[in-house]
Amino acid sequence: MIVVIKYRPNTLKYSLLWIALLYSFLAYGLNKNKAIFKDDNLQSTLLPTHQKELNDNLEMLTEATTAIDSAKIYTNICIVYYKGSYYLKVPHYEDILQYSNKIITLVGDTQSDESLQQHLHALRFKGSVYKSLGDFSKALDIFNVIISKTQHTNNPKYFYAQRQAATTEIAEILAFQKNYKLALSHYRSLFDYVKRHQIDTTRISSIVYLRCARFNRQSNHIDEALLYANKAIATSERNNIPVRTAMAYLELAHIYVDIDRISKGLFYLEKAQYILKEDKKYLGLLSKYYYLKAVISDKSNNLSDKVYNAEKAFALLMNEKVSDRQLAAANLLYSAYKEKGLFEKANLLLEKIVAVENKMSNSEELKKTALLEIQRRDKNIELVEAESEKMYRIIFWIVLLFAAGGFSTIYIFKDWKKKSKLAREIAKKNKQLEELDKIKSNFFSNITHELQTPLTLIKGPLELALEENDKNLDAATKSRIQMAMNSTESLKTMVNDMLDLSKLEAKKLVLKRESTNLDTFLNTTMRKFTAVMKQKKLQFKYCFKNLESYTAIIDTQKLEKILNNLLSNAIKYTPANGTIKVCGKLENNQLILTVKDTGVGIPATDIPHVFERYFQSNDATKPLEGGYGIGLSLVKELVVFMNGTIHVQSEVKKGSQFVVTLPLENVDTNKHQSSQVDDIKPSLDTFASMLQHMDKTLKEHTILIVEDHGDMQQFIASILQKDYRVLLANNGKEALEKLQNTKVDLIVSDVMMPAMDGFTLLETLKESEEYYDIPVIMLTALSDVSYKIKALTFGVDDYVRKPFVAAELLARVYNILMRSQNRKQFLEEEIQTSDPDEDSLGVFAEQSTSLASQTIAIKKSDKDLIAKVSKIIEENISNPDFKLNDLTEKVYVSERQLRRKIKLITGLSPKKFQQEIQLLKARTLLEEDTYSNVKAVAISVGMNNTTRFSKLYVERFGKHPATYFTTAS
Repeated sequence: MIVVIKYRPNTLKYSLLWIALLYSFLAYGLNKNKAIFKDDNLQSTLLPTHQKELNDNLEMLTEATTAIDSAKIYTNICIVYYKGSYYLKVPHYEDILQYSNKIITLVGDTQSDESLQQHLHALRFKGSVYKSLGDFSKALDIFNVIISKTQHTNNPKYFYAQRQAATTEIAEILAFQKNYKLALSHYRSLFDYVKRHQIDTTRISSIVYLRCARFNRQSNHIDEALLYANKAIATSERNNIPVRTAMAYLELAHIYVDIDRISKGLFYLEKAQYILKEDKKYLGLLSKYYYLKAVISDKSNNLSDKVYNAEKAFALLMNEKVSDRQLAAANLLYSAYKEKGLFEKANLLLEKIVAVENKMSNSEELKKTALLEIQRRDKNIELVEAESEKMYRIIFWIVLLFAAGGFSTIYIFKDWKKKSKLAREIAKKNKQLEELDKIKSNFFSNITHELQTPLTLIKGPLELALEENDKNLDAATKSRIQMAMNSTESLKTMVNDMLDLSKLEAKKLVLKRESTNLDTFLNTTMRKFTAVMKQKKLQFKYCFKNLESYTAIIDTQKLEKILNNLLSNAIKYTPANGTIKVCGKLENNQLILTVKDTGVGIPATDIPHVFERYFQSNDATKPLEGGYGIGLSLVKELVVFMNGTIHVQSEVKKGSQFVVTLPLENVDTNKHQSSQVDDIKPSLDTFASMLQHMDKTLKEHTILIVEDHGDMQQFIASILQKDYRVLLANNGKEALEKLQNTKVDLIVSDVMMPAMDGFTLLETLKESEEYYDIPVIMLTALSDVSYKIKALTFGVDDYVRKPFVAAELLARVYNILMRSQNRKQFLEEEIQTSDPDEDSLGVFAEQSTSLASQTIAIKKSDKDLIAKVSKIIEENISNPDFKLNDLTEKVYVSERQLRRKIKLITGLSPKKFQQEIQLLKARTLLEEDTYSNVKAVAISVGMNNTTRFSKLYVERFGKHPATYFTTAS
C-alpha cells in the first residue's frame, strides 16, 4: 500500500523538513518489518556474457526518464534472466517474477498501446515461470488473462504476437497433459481471431503450424498433421528460416514413419539433414534425426544401423537437458544392444538410463522446491504488506497532524509567492516587449533603406535633367518634372511619418520647442496649400484671431506636421467646388485649431476608429481614395505627445471637423529671437562656380563606387564620371579585390550590401596599413543616430543621407579629395624640408621613405592630439571669439607646431579645421531637428552670420541648410 500526499510545490517551502522526517520514520518501519529471504542453491549465477548484458540493462535503467522506458528495460532484464545461460540449470525464477511485477506496477492502468504491450510481456514472463515450475494452474490463469486482454483491445493487429505466444503456451501445457484435442481447439480459436480481425495470415508463425502438426500426429489425425507440416514448411521458407524448415521436415518424416511409409520418411529425413549438416547449434534436431533413423532401422530389421543411429541420438542428447526423448533414445539403444548380444554395453547403458531417470526426478523435485520457496516468499511478502499497511495508517495521521500546522505557515507566504511569480512574469513580458521593439526598430531601419534608394534614383535624375536642360525644356515639361519631384517629396514624407510613429512607440521622439510668432507661422503654413487648393478647385479659407503679437514656445515642426496631415486628409475627401476652412484662436493659454471641410464625411461606425493606425473604412458608399492609414494616427499621437487633445465631428455627405487643442507658453518677444525660417532659397551657384575652377590634378583621381543596387550604382557613376575616373564594385568583398590591382583615391560605399556590408568594409580598410589612408564616404538611408555614430567610430570621412542630389554628392567628394590632396602635399613638403633636430618630426627618421608608411606613422602617433583639439573646439563651439591662440593654450603646443600637426593630419589649416568641426556639428543638429530654423543652428555653432554659414554649408555638403526645414514638413 502506498500513501500519496498531494501538495503544491510552491507552497510547501517549510513543510519539506517534516516530510523528510516522516519519510525516515516510514523507511525505518518498513526496513524493520522487511522479510528476510534465506539464500539457497536456487540463486544460480549467469555466465559472463549474459551477466554483462544484464549489467548493461541495469545501467540503462538509471538513465530512464519515463515509466514506459523503465518498463521496457525491465522487460529486457527478464529476457536475460529467462533465456540466459547459467552455471546451474535453474534460472532466477524469483527475480523474473519480481521484475515482472515491477513492469505491471510501472504501466499501471495506462490505456496506451505501448503500456498494454509491456503489461502483456510481464504476464508472459510470469506465466512462463509458473509453467517451468510445473504450476500449470497458475500458468494457465495468467495466459488466459493475455487472451482476454487481446480479445477486447481496439488494436488487435498490434497485439497479435502476444496472443499467438499465449495460445502456444496454453497448447503446450495441454499437450503435456495429453489433452491434444483441447490444445488444438485453442489454435483453432487463434485462426478464427486472425480471420475475424483480417490479420495477414503470413504473420502466423511456423511454430504454430509445427505444434498443430505434432498434436494432430499424436492424436492420430494424419491428414491434418500432414497439412500443417506442409504449411510449416511453406511459412519457414517464405520467412527464410532454414532451421524451422528442417524442423518441419523432421515432423513430416515422423508422421510418415508412424504410418510405415518408410521411403517418404527417409526422403524428408535427408532433406532435414541437408539443412542441419552436423552443425553443433542444432544438436537437439540432429538427435531427433538419428532417433528417427534408428526407429526406421528397427522397423527394417537393420540391427547394425539401429545400433549406430541410436548411439548417435543418445550421445547428442546427453549434451542437452534431461527429457523424455533422451530416455526414449536410451531405451531404443538398450534394446539394440540386447538384440545384438552386446550385454556388457547394455548393462552400462542401463546404469546411464537409471541416472537419467534420477536426473529427471531431481529436476522435478528442484522445480517443486523452487515453487514452494516462491509460495513461502509470497506469503511472507503479504505479511510484510499487512504490517506496512498498519504503519502507513499511523503515519498518515501523523502527517495529517503536521500538515495542519504546516498549512498555517504556508498561508503567510502564499500572497508573497503569488506576487513574486507575477513579478517574474511581468519581467519576462517586458523582456519580450524589448526584443519585439528591437525587431520593429530594425524593420523600420531596413524598410527606410529600401525606400530611400529608389527615392534617390527618382529625385536625383529628375533634378539633373532639370538643371542640365533648363534652357531647352518648355514650361509644360518643366511642370511635369517638377510634379514628379513633388511626388517624390510626398513619398519621402510618408517614410518620415512611418519613422515618427516608430520613434513615438520606442519613446525616442523628443519635443524641440522654440519661441515662435504663431500668426506668422500659421499663415506661412497655410500659404503652402494655396496652389493645391486651386488645382483641386476648392475654396480655401483660414483666419487666426488674437495671434498677431503672440509669441509662444512650441515645437513648430510637429505642429506643422499635424496641420499638413489634417489638410491633406481634408483635400483627399472633399470634392471639387467644396470648401476647406482653418481657424485658430487663443483661449486660456491654449491654441485651438479647427480644420473643417464639406467633404464626404465619416460614417458614425468609423468615427471611433479614425485615429487607429492603418485603419481603412469598409463603407461601400465612400469613394476609394486609397491612403495608408497612418496620417490621422500620427496626428493623434503627436497631439497627445504635445499634451494636447483632438476631437472629430462628422456627418456623411456634409463634411468633417477636427478640433486640436494644444497648451502654450507665452514669452517676452524682446528676450527671444524669432523662429521664422530664413527666407533664403537653396542655391548651388556658389558650388557650381567652385567646380568650374577645380584643380586639373583632382580630375585624375580614381573613385571606387561600392553599391549592390545596379540602378543606384549607375546613377552615382553618371554623377562622378564627368570629373573623375570611376570603378564599380557590388559589395565590400569585391571592393577589396579591386583595391589589390588598382590605386584608388576615394571610396563611395553603401551601408547595407550582401557578402560584406559597408561597416565591415570600412573597418577592414581602417585596420589595413595599405588602405588606411583611403578616404571613405558612406551612403546611408539609415536615419538612426546610432548608425552614424557607428560609422564615425570606424573612421568614416563623411556620409551622405539618401535621398541625395548630384550637387550634394559632388560637393562631398570634392572636399574630401581636396583635403586628402592637401595633406599629402604638405606631408611631402615636410619630408623634404624637415629638420632632424625637431621633436615633432623625429618619427620620420624611424619610418621607411614611402609616403604611405610615414602617413600611417603620423596618424598613429598624433591621433590623440587631434582628438583632444577636436574635443576642445566642440566644447567651445558656440563661442564666436574662440581663436587659435585659445586653442594652443589648452593643448600646451606652440602655434607653429599646432598648425603643422593639423595640416599634416587633416590637410586643413587650423581655421578650416575649426570651421569643419562647426559645419559637422551643424549637420548633426540639422539632421536631428534640434532647431527649427537656420539662424538658430548657425548661432549654436558660433557663426552669427547666417548668410556666410549657409554659403559655407553649401560648399561643404552641397546642400542648403534651409532644405532640412522645407523637406521636414
